[in-house]
Amino acid sequence: MGAAQDLFVRMTEQQDVVAVVVCRKSVNAGMLFAQVRRVVREYRL
Repeated sequence: MGAAQDLFVRMTEQQDVVAVVVCRKSVNAGMLFAQVRRVVREYRL
């Protein structure tokens, strides 16, 4: 298996909500953060 990278994001308004993303090490970090922002807006976290 290839190397993985983890991203942990704690929401500012709801401190008890945490998003965890596991992805390939070769992922574009900018795209990863853009996806996280999209999900946060979609679920109004």
